[in-house]
Amino acid sequence: MSAALAGTAVFGMNCAFAQSSVTLYGIVDTGLMYVNNQHGASNWEMTSGKLSGSRFGLRGEEDLGGGYQALFVLENGFSGPTGALQQGSRLFGRQAYVGVSGKSLGRLTLGRQYSPYELYVGYLSAGIRWGTSLMTDPFDLNMLGGSVRFNNAVTYESPDYYGLTYSVQYAFSNQAASEAGQGFANNREFGAALKYQHGGLRAAIGYANLSAPNAASNTSGATYGDYPGAFPLWFKQLDSNASGASSSATVAIGKQQVLAGGFLYKPGALAFGAVASRTWIGGMTIAGAKTPGFNTSAGRFDINSFELSSSYDLSVADTLGVMAKYSNAELRTGAGTTPLHWWQFGVGNDYLFSKRTDVYFAAAYEIASGSHNVAQITLDAPSSNSTQIAVTVGLRHRF
Repeated sequence: MSAALAGTAVFGMNCAFAQSSVTLYGIVDTGLMYVNNQHGASNWEMTSGKLSGSRFGLRGEEDLGGGYQALFVLENGFSGPTGALQQGSRLFGRQAYVGVSGKSLGRLTLGRQYSPYELYVGYLSAGIRWGTSLMTDPFDLNMLGGSVRFNNAVTYESPDYYGLTYSVQYAFSNQAASEAGQGFANNREFGAALKYQHGGLRAAIGYANLSAPNAASNTSGATYGDYPGAFPLWFKQLDSNASGASSSATVAIGKQQVLAGGFLYKPGALAFGAVASRTWIGGMTIAGAKTPGFNTSAGRFDINSFELSSSYDLSVADTLGVMAKYSNAELRTGAGTTPLHWWQFGVGNDYLFSKRTDVYFAAAYEIASGSHNVAQITLDAPSSNSTQIAVTVGLRHRF
């Protein structure tokens, strides 16, 4: 037998003995939402993914022997009402990564992924578990609503040490330019998180650091096209209210840091939890604002958020939950420092017709205070004044 034939035979034997699997999965989540005030007018709209983002994906594993596996995930996000691609019209905008894992060494993945911070701490929030995106923090700047993924990311997750797990991540800017405002740190991300789970208790703490996350100067960066758009929309409405003129303000972020922690305790049918976060945004460039003094190249926005939530399983198929949240912030522009506050209250119900199909309802009410401040419950349009009410009902099917 020739060397080439021998190599082919060995390769074929290895393939024959390797155990591999590929799973097609997905969620279709479509509903209706009413908001009493979006830029001054009420709105009825059909929505997608208020409880779980609509998606389809492929997940695969291959046994490499010795307790190691190769793995991959390709996950597409789409709009239920229109079928359009989401996440900036990416084909696999929700997730796209490949990796290896071992029982004793943990898991290493490379590609487009959530941050450890989002995965560990985000699960503790009411919005992710049962409350829909109506119950995310203002603008989701703390990223606990699961709206941000990171390109070019390398993530390591440790094995489970008696309920304790940690994970670290670095997402490359993919830029080597050395001009002012560009370079290795232009639109990169890094962070880490720690979680503990035992019995009915789950607790986590995490940190994320983003440099120039919405930088137009680097379209290949960690978060290009992914940064929450709700914050610039809110600022434009704030500028309009303060100036009395239609705003064309733009906001560019220099650096953002997020620190959050919380717990969820569910000893039985009753669950209760708490999450606290702080977000620092510095080097904020504001241009095109109509309010005197708002435009600046050294703005800041620091926001703290505190959430309490509780849910009760009325049956194995029916969960009812309530949430209360308080957020306070300081906006620093060329006009000085403006203190801002938000109170938000929510109720939600999720009822399963089967293991795969459920119907959900959620309602939220938000009150804003501070000079010209406006409410903004969802990741959509802000109110024109200090209050906003939103109600949604949706149907979700998993396959």
